[in-house]
Amino acid sequence: MTRRRVLQSGAAAATLPATLAAGRAPVGPVMAALSSYMSAARERALPDEVVEKTKHHVLDTFAAMISGSQLMPGHAAIKFARGYGGERLATVVGSDVVCGQRRAGARRRDRRLACPLAVPSRLRGGAGGA
Repeated sequence: MTRRRVLQSGAAAATLPATLAAGRAPVGPVMAALSSYMSAARERALPDEVVEKTKHHVLDTFAAMISGSQLMPGHAAIKFARGYGGERLATVVGSDVVCGQRRAGARRRDRRLACPLAVPSRLRGGAGGA
């Protein structure tokens, strides 16, 4: 019998304590404190220093994406994305290429090559177009 068959049959659940098998694991004090802290965090304003540092990181990321699109690896990535096709959902930053989001995600993984980052249309405020 394979592990997959055991899991599919439910036999694995029979070996667990009843509270775990039912998905009701007891919550310890550390997890309760952490959960309370995280829930309350949405009501607290971020410190000004954190907001400023975040703005710098976002600006730096966009600058790297745009400048990277002008380097040889960026040109190669844009050429690849242009030829790949797919549903037009995401713009490749620094180009006029609009490609499928899956291909855009593959381009993001190639950032180590100074490749441009594709921005999904829902974040750009429209469908298609650069």
